[in-house]
Parts: sequence; structure tokens; C-alpha cells
Amino acid sequence: MLMTRLLNRGNDELISATLSALDLQRDDRYLDVGFGGGVSFEKAGRVVEASMLGVDPSREAVAGTRERLAELVQAGRLELGEGGCEDPPVEPSSVDKLLSTNTVYFWPNLDAGLRGCARCLAPGGRLAIGLTQREKMSRFSIADHGFRKYDGVELIEPLRAAGFEKVAVVRLYSRVTEGDAVVVGTRS
Repeated sequence: MLMTRLLNRGNDELISATLSALDLQRDDRYLDVGFGGGVSFEKAGRVVEASMLGVDPSREAVAGTRERLAELVQAGRLELGEGGCEDPPVEPSSVDKLLSTNTVYFWPNLDAGLRGCARCLAPGGRLAIGLTQREKMSRFSIADHGFRKYDGVELIEPLRAAGFEKVAVVRLYSRVTEGDAVVVGTRS
């Protein structure tokens, strides 16, 4: 639980920027892949009135977020499950907006993960991936072990190959997010 609270605090600005890139609407069906501490649901829930879904490979993250956001879960506005990006336990084409923040470094296979995300999105659905880019990530010693470092532009061609169009990279420049980016695309 302590780790998810730290993730929420440390990732808050990047999560906000990534959500902003999605341009959420009240009737959007929203999915967060790798939600960690679940802060995106609190923010998205201020706009989205339709269903919100979350998939995370960590049993502890699922349980902790389910407990912390029990009101949303009990109201039927939030469903959480265990799983990853390659084959999220979500019906095909059932989501309008999909977010993943600071998780792409851990995906076992980038191409398979992007195809899994595309499978969840309805045609015309929008994906936003928030990430700390290679140069900034290289400053953190923890990132020397188990992280695949990317620059946002490195995701453009894999996203296109996975069935996304209108792919773009938005670089962030606030004091906290300098060196971060949001990569967006629309499912064909």
C-alpha cells in the first residue's frame, strides 16, 4: 500500500497530462492498463459517468485500489481485475479511451502489448501512453534493472503497426514532467 501511495504522488502530473491527452467525455468507457495506485480513476471519475475499468498485473495493486476506491466499485462505476497489456481481460472493442502511465518499460513485449490495447479499443478509440523518456529515466539508478527505456518517438511505428493512426508525441515541460512525454493514437 505504501508503494502505491508513492506511485500516486510521484506520477500525479504525468497521469494528469496523459488523461488530458485522452480528452475524456462523460459517456466514454475508460480503461487504465497498469493502474498502480489507481489515482487516474479518481481524476477520470470527475468526468466519466460511464464505466471505468482497470487492469494491473499486481494482485496487491488490485486489492489496494479496490479497497481505496470502494465507493466507485460499489456504485458499479469501477471494475478492477488482474492482468496485463498483452491480453487484458476486457471485451474486444469495448473501450473508448485507454490510458497507461509509466508502465510501458515493464511490458514483456511492446508490440504484443500495443496489439492487446488496440483489441480493447473500439474503432476511433483513443490511447494515451505517458512515459518518462530515456534520458530522464537514465538518471534514476533503479531504472538500470528491469526497465526498457524508450523515447516517445520510438513508440510511433509500433503503434502504427498495431493499428493506430494519428499517432503523435507530446513532450512535457513542467518542473516535474520535464523529460516526460505522452504518446497518443487513434485506433483505425
